[in-house]
Amino acid sequence: MRLIVFILALSLLPLTGACSERKARTLHGYDLCQRGVRRLETGVLRICDQLNEAVVSQAISQLRDDDTEVLLTSGGGVVSAAITLVEALNARHITVRVRQFCLSACSTDVLLAAEKVVVEPHTIVAFHHTGAFAAEVMADRSGMSADSPFRQQATREREFFEREGLDPDLLNQIAMSIEPICMGIRRQGSGRERYLNFRKAWFVPDRIEADRMFRGRLSGYWPASGSQAQAILRPTLGDGDLTVSYGPLASSMSPAKMAAQLPVCPGSLPGG
Repeated sequence: MRLIVFILALSLLPLTGACSERKARTLHGYDLCQRGVRRLETGVLRICDQLNEAVVSQAISQLRDDDTEVLLTSGGGVVSAAITLVEALNARHITVRVRQFCLSACSTDVLLAAEKVVVEPHTIVAFHHTGAFAAEVMADRSGMSADSPFRQQATREREFFEREGLDPDLLNQIAMSIEPICMGIRRQGSGRERYLNFRKAWFVPDRIEADRMFRGRLSGYWPASGSQAQAILRPTLGDGDLTVSYGPLASSMSPAKMAAQLPVCPGSLPGG
């Protein structure tokens, strides 16, 4: 089974391109929509992009007093930007309608905290590693101090979950659901980087688990099986080998315990 790699510097899959949404059945990634932030003819604000500071700032600047929902497609992005977006939407009681895909920081930090989420047909909402869990595992393995940037990043995401009434332990459960299997170090340019390998690429909860995770704020479409979720996610991301974990959340494990017990990945540089 193919191994999925997470590097701390990466938070999402690259999804590029721009084309008509009418070609959705033959395209993938951001080719499924006109990339960027714009108003549709219906007046709805359409966000189709990575959630970085520039995109989120543009989206918030275009919100109107009479907006009741936004239409979102995103492969993820920067956790802090995703948090800024959902806080702005919640302050205006705006529903998040998801089209085609919402992954990584989009699903974890926008949808789980949103006041109301509507998922359109043949749309995939999927989770993978979480920034807080991965950062803390790597910080523990490396012996980083409590005030290291990696640990501060994790603390901010956990504090956000607490503010939104979410259990910060959910960040651990989501990461465990794609089955961490090893940790290693490899060369990156003139330096080295630490990475995690996972058995699965993405986690899609079953509908019962999704309703629990979203605390009754979820409505609309949801895949009825792992094979159905995988059948949507593979062409959506243009990856025919992509693997999906489907069902209930995995049991939690603390990042410190995971860091202590993860084996070194084959081929890792010394110190992994």
